[in-house]
Amino acid sequence: MAGTVKQSARVEVGSYDTKSVSYGVRGATDRADIALGVEHFRTSGFSAVSPKGKSADDDGYENTTLTAKGSYDLTENLNLYFAARGTKGITELDSPGQPNLKDDMHYRQVSGKVGANYLAFDDRFFSDFSVQVTDIKREQDFEDASKQNSVFEGRKVKLDYLGEYDVSEKTKLNFGGDWSKEFSKTNDPIDDSSSIGGAFLQLMIEPLNGLSLAGSARFDQHSEFGSFVSRRLTASYEVNEDLRVRTSVGNGFRAPSLYELNHPSYGNQNLEPEESLSFDFGIDKKWLGGQLSTSATYFNIMTDDLIDYDFSTSKYNQIKGTSRSQGVELEVRYKPIDRLVLTAGYTYTYSVGPDKKRLAHVPLHDLSVAMNYDLTDDIALNVNGTYLGENLGSDWPNIVDMEDVFLLGAKASYDVTEEVELYVRGENLLVQDYELINGYQTSGLSVYAGVSASF
Repeated sequence: MAGTVKQSARVEVGSYDTKSVSYGVRGATDRADIALGVEHFRTSGFSAVSPKGKSADDDGYENTTLTAKGSYDLTENLNLYFAARGTKGITELDSPGQPNLKDDMHYRQVSGKVGANYLAFDDRFFSDFSVQVTDIKREQDFEDASKQNSVFEGRKVKLDYLGEYDVSEKTKLNFGGDWSKEFSKTNDPIDDSSSIGGAFLQLMIEPLNGLSLAGSARFDQHSEFGSFVSRRLTASYEVNEDLRVRTSVGNGFRAPSLYELNHPSYGNQNLEPEESLSFDFGIDKKWLGGQLSTSATYFNIMTDDLIDYDFSTSKYNQIKGTSRSQGVELEVRYKPIDRLVLTAGYTYTYSVGPDKKRLAHVPLHDLSVAMNYDLTDDIALNVNGTYLGENLGSDWPNIVDMEDVFLLGAKASYDVTEEVELYVRGENLLVQDYELINGYQTSGLSVYAGVSASF
């Protein structure tokens, strides 16, 4: 049983006294594999206060993350696996209404998953069962001694089953179910829990060459908010090797999380579930023998009782009635020569609330462009730009216009050897002074350099 071991490491330093290091090791045999990793990130940050005044100070952040995953083939058809992740971090925040004071937000999350999957009937039947546990704690330590620390602790346990059966070459059946229970505890004190269980069935068929149809239904039962049935239909037709049309329609349901309900500072116990109905239609087309590819999609999403976070009040709230988000997504990819790839994506989103007024924090125009050019076999260049136009901000109780912004970034990398890469990247190269959320400052010109290696 021969085994292999591979290692990887990365170090990056840059603006705002930013430092990031990571290391990973992976081992594998014919029947088993395991991977371990550690990463530490730290930055002094920049002030989130806008406009920046005498009371503004840098808001730092740091975290450490440990990961582990592995699997073992107990037999040719039975595989056991696990995954674990732990993160601990601190974020410096400006105290609400007192930017001269600094609060610390301590964050810890530990999660684990174990499972098994099984193949049967000549690999036509696939079955997977898993158990997951996630434990979270967030504590805001106020510098103002007159305020009580804000503490939220949450835990989630989930059982999940997924089955896939190839009925025939052109017919596939997916089915499964899951059950989860959440627990939350705060210093208010609030001690709460909720559970939700569901089952789903999906049928995928290809009645004609090039035509793929799928229909699914799911039933959910929530301990606090009752039952809900969601359905979805999708269709895709390949007219020829260069042209495809596709569409889907479906409804959805989302109950508010215990964090959204119960967090001492941000929670809102009056939240109700949101329900949605969505539709999309798209066309994918290739040109010039595949050198140029384009994609266009129209989407329309209607949401009843949308759950939103209001940055101006620092609270989750509910927009009663029907909110609508509709628009068009366009994508283009062009490869004129082997070493050069040009891409662009544009999204027009018209998002309004029940009062027909546009919602905050959803730009009307979102454009991204990029150029990737391999100067040599060892040197690669990337230039990317993002334009956000006609965005709105929230300044309770008013909605305000935000300035349009164009952000330019670039990256250059050099393969010293097959195992070692050096790179440098820059963000906000045009030194734009902008906000994405009204009243919250963003990063200025920043440059980072790093080295990554595998051995």
